[in-house]
Amino acid sequence: MTDSPTTPPQVPDGRRAADDSPVARGATTRERCLTGHTEPVTAMATTSLPGRPVVVVSGSLDATVRVWDLATGSPVGAPLTGHTGTVRAVTGLRGGGRSLAVTGGEDESARVWDLVAHRPVGPPVEDHDGWVLALAATGHERDPLVLGAGEDQYLHVWHPLTRHRTRRADGHRHKVRAVASTDLHGRPVAPTAGDDSTIRVHRLDA
Repeated sequence: MTDSPTTPPQVPDGRRAADDSPVARGATTRERCLTGHTEPVTAMATTSLPGRPVVVVSGSLDATVRVWDLATGSPVGAPLTGHTGTVRAVTGLRGGGRSLAVTGGEDESARVWDLVAHRPVGPPVEDHDGWVLALAATGHERDPLVLGAGEDQYLHVWHPLTRHRTRRADGHRHKVRAVASTDLHGRPVAPTAGDDSTIRVHRLDA
């Protein structure tokens, strides 16, 4: 007796899926495509707004920042403009009772945006000497901090509303391409990584 071939699972529209496909594993194939940027998207982060549990903040080679309601796929307001080069880094945070985003890029600046008012908060932060390639946020809403890094090899730590710089840490010997924030033994730290093939961990309370 010859075994009959296994019939691949069916997706809703009747097409057959390979056994190792997401459909065969029980995952959904539905996607939402957010379009509007006119050049490649180079950075992205998620945050929330009143009445919108999850929004995506994206930056692009087209030098704009866009905000999207992830539940509906609709843009939130017009594109945010001000950068004069590619946006390479995005992070979201809460500060002063406001939903904020911070973006940075090839114009060597970081910009803070009020995502509800849909406008910049103060002037650009021009503390970096080179492209801004990585951003993260840390701290509480009452005292948030932005962590920025890039071509100048430093970790820059500053307050998004006052623009006060609390720290600038060195250690890397080439571009810093990634930054994160966490707690270690109850102390806030910021790991950074870059082109020197190292990861360095900076204490933020030192």
